[in-house]
Amino acid sequence: SFPTRRSSDLKLQLVPTSTVYVCVTDGTGKHLINGQEFAVGQTIPTETAPKLLVTLGNNAVQMKVNGKAVPVAASSSAIGYLIQPSGSSPLPASKQPRCA
Repeated sequence: SFPTRRSSDLKLQLVPTSTVYVCVTDGTGKHLINGQEFAVGQTIPTETAPKLLVTLGNNAVQMKVNGKAVPVAASSSAIGYLIQPSGSSPLPASKQPRCA
């Protein structure tokens, strides 16, 4: 059985537009997507949590939070985002979640 989504939870959907590395943790540091590469056509699991920290290997991804598109800045290096109810904000490299 799946845990029911609380109204305070954010729903993160990622769709790869090319091969992209994805690391997602919740606000407690628990790994939801533990550093995997996804290619075009693969499904990245939808994650829900009250707060999400995301590291992307590049910008080859479409990101939606609660169904609304979030622009991903063009970058050839790792990109981090903090996603909270108040909105999404870029994370500096030092604050990005680290995966295996």
